[in-house]
Amino acid sequence: MTAPSTLSDNLLDRLNAMRQSGRYQRRDSIEWERIKRECEQLLRSAPADGWSALAMLHAAAGDVAQMERCFQNASLLDAHPAVLANRMAAYEHLGLFSEARAIFLKIGTPSSRDFAFAPQAGIEIGSFQSVLEFAAEAKKLGLPMNQDDLNAASEAAAILARAGVSDDDVARHLDAAGSVLRRAGMFSAKAADIYATYIPDIFSGVAMAVNVHCCEDELAALNAALAHEETARHINKNSVFDVVFAIA
Repeated sequence: MTAPSTLSDNLLDRLNAMRQSGRYQRRDSIEWERIKRECEQLLRSAPADGWSALAMLHAAAGDVAQMERCFQNASLLDAHPAVLANRMAAYEHLGLFSEARAIFLKIGTPSSRDFAFAPQAGIEIGSFQSVLEFAAEAKKLGLPMNQDDLNAASEAAAILARAGVSDDDVARHLDAAGSVLRRAGMFSAKAADIYATYIPDIFSGVAMAVNVHCCEDELAALNAALAHEETARHINKNSVFDVVFAIA
C-alpha cells in the first residue's frame, strides 16, 4: 500500500505484515488494539491519513464495511490519488476484484486528474487489456513505462481478446475466488501468479494462481469451494482462462 504522508514506516510495515500473514486479524489482539490507538492519534494531527490507516487496519480484520467507511472519510478530507490507490489495494487483498478494477479504471488512465498509473497494479487484478489501453495513452504523453510489465500484459491480453474474454470477465472470475477466501477468513499471501501460454494450433490460455498460506488439505478444500462458487455464480468455465488457489 502507498504510505500516507504522515504514516511512519514502522506503522505501515506492521499494517502490511498483518495482511501478509494471510489470515484475518483478531480485533481483541494486543497488536490490533495498539495499532488502532496509534491510528486514532494520527486522526488528531492528520485526519485524512488517520482515516486511511484505520481503513487498512479494518481491512486486515476482514471488515469491508468499516474499511469502506474509513476510506470514504479519508476521501472527503483529501482527494489525493494515493487514497484511491490504497482503497484499490485493499479491495484486491480482500478479494473484491471488480471493485478494485472500478478504481483502476479511474486512476489508471493518464487523462484522469486522479492519475496514479502503475501497470503492475492493473496486471495483478487481471485488467490486462485496460493496462495496454492506458499504456498507449501514456506513451502519447511521453510518460515512462516498464516494458516488462507491458510485455506480460500484452501476452495475456492478446490470448484473452482472441477468445472474447474481457477484463470484466476476469474480475468476476477472481471475485469468486475472493468470496471463498473471505468465508475462510484468509487473504492472498502475495499477488497472483500469471501463466500465459500460446502454442499455435495446440493450446492458448491464461491462468491466475491465487497464492495462499495453507496446507495441502486446506488447498484442496479451497479449490473445491471455488468450483462450487463458480457454479453458483454461473461463471463461464473454459480452457482459455482459469483461476486456481496455490500454496505460496
